Amino acid sequence: MTVELRRIPVWQMAKIGFIVFFFLSFALSLIYGSMISAIINLMGSFFSGMEMPFLPSGIPLIFLGIFISILLSILYTLILMFLALIYNSAVPYVGGIHFELHDLEGNIFQPHEPDWSRVDRIVSSTNEDEMSADKSKNESE
Repeated sequence: MTVELRRIPVWQMAKIGFIVFFFLSFALSLIYGSMISAIINLMGSFFSGMEMPFLPSGIPLIFLGIFISILLSILYTLILMFLALIYNSAVPYVGGIHFELHDLEGNIFQPHEPDWSRVDRIVSSTNEDEMSADKSKNESE
């Protein structure tokens, strides 16, 4: 069965995107922070006789990494929300993304057909109520 993605919920995309981007950027900031700390310590051992300005290392780099990961997560989430809004506004003009659904055995997924008899009963009862209201309104005039 081929289906089309017609709308991306922006708020759900923002929530999921923020969590994913935060953990990815946090992990990368820990890796990069430890690499930068090692490079700074290595530079300090090479230039031990020279007077150098204060270079952060260790714990301050970890807090800097956490702060940068939060900022990057917010920035990437805003970009993701903007892209979802662009997608939602472009879908009526160019169409959505088409993809095919299969179950695990390779069979094509077939959704259940809606029960149209139930819908017809609701519509007919609504029409009967409107007609009886119109009749009583005409009789009172």
